[in-house]
Amino acid sequence: MNRRFWLPLLLVVIAGCASPRAPAIEPARTDRVEVRQQATERLLELMRDRLELMPLVAQAKWNARLPIEDSAREAALLAAMRDGAERRGLPPAWVESFFRAQIEAGKALQRELFAQWTAAASGPFADAPDLGRDVRPRIDAVNAAILDTLREVAPYLDSAAVQRVVRRGDTRLRSATVSAEVARLALQPLLRWID
Repeated sequence: MNRRFWLPLLLVVIAGCASPRAPAIEPARTDRVEVRQQATERLLELMRDRLELMPLVAQAKWNARLPIEDSAREAALLAAMRDGAERRGLPPAWVESFFRAQIEAGKALQRELFAQWTAAASGPFADAPDLGRDVRPRIDAVNAAILDTLREVAPYLDSAAVQRVVRRGDTRLRSATVSAEVARLALQPLLRWID
């Protein structure tokens, strides 16, 4: 091969590597706006999935008579998320603030459930999962998927299409389990970043 072939190829490779804000996925035969919206929708789904695991956390803590607050677990989780952010080229403080909000939303949901169970004088749950063996690995998997999706969405937070999806996010997060207040807490960092 001659130099006329290699030089343009080398320039293309270098240019592709030099783009630090490039999205983690490259759209194939689809509109970039659509891809951005889909990634944002996926982020909201993952946030809801994480919140939907909180009743299992609450049941395990209720049965074991553990407090909702677990500052050691929270600190370890936030440290892991900062490390994951660095590996993905995301600002660690930005990611930490996002996950801090997810933790607060999860604790708010657990407090709502504890209040219901206390008012009903509920006993232990017969089928409560083991927190360390059954629930935390699932939360960790969702957290990793959220980090990957944040990497896809982050470059486009200033996009009008992404902002529209985020502003409608509270309806995507709410469910029979997730109250409007819990959804608002979880969505708060995204809303703050786009305003």
